Amino acid sequence: MAQSVHGQPFGKTEMWYVVSADKDAHLMSGLSAEITPEEYVSRVENNTITDVLCDYKVQSGDVFFLPAGRIHSIGKGCFIAEIQQTSDLTEPLSVDVKSKDSFMIVICLEGKGILKDSQENSINLKQGETILVPASTENVTFIPESKMKILTSWV
Repeated sequence: MAQSVHGQPFGKTEMWYVVSADKDAHLMSGLSAEITPEEYVSRVENNTITDVLCDYKVQSGDVFFLPAGRIHSIGKGCFIAEIQQTSDLTEPLSVDVKSKDSFMIVICLEGKGILKDSQENSINLKQGETILVPASTENVTFIPESKMKILTSWV
C-alpha cells in the first residue's frame, strides 16, 4: 500500500516510548514466524494475523524501534509517544527549534508545570499534553509544580 499510494516501498520508520502502561498492557511488533504472502492475506481476511505477531508486555520507560515495513499494533492499556520518520505518509512531527522555519515538540509525560519562553510567554502543561514551540523561540524554561517528566523531540 505504501508503494502504490505514496511511492514509498515500505512506509515509514517509527520509535515508540511507553509513557505509562496498565498492568496487562502489551504491544505487537514483527512476525513470530515466517509466513508466505498468501498466508498473510489469508490471516488478514480471517482475523488471525495477530496469532503470528510477536507480543511484548510493556512498562513505563520501554522503547521500541519500528523499521519501515514492520507490522505493528498498540495494545490496550498503552500510553505511548510516537516519533515518526518524516515522509510522504505523515506530516513532520517536529524539527530543530534553532532553525528559523521549524518547531520543537514538548510532551508532558508526568506531572505538571509551566513552560516559559524567551519572550516571557507562559503556558500551563500537564500530563498527556503536547506543545509545539515555534522556531523563533530562543529558549524555553520549565517550572515544575510537581514532579515533572517531559519528552522533547527535534527532527
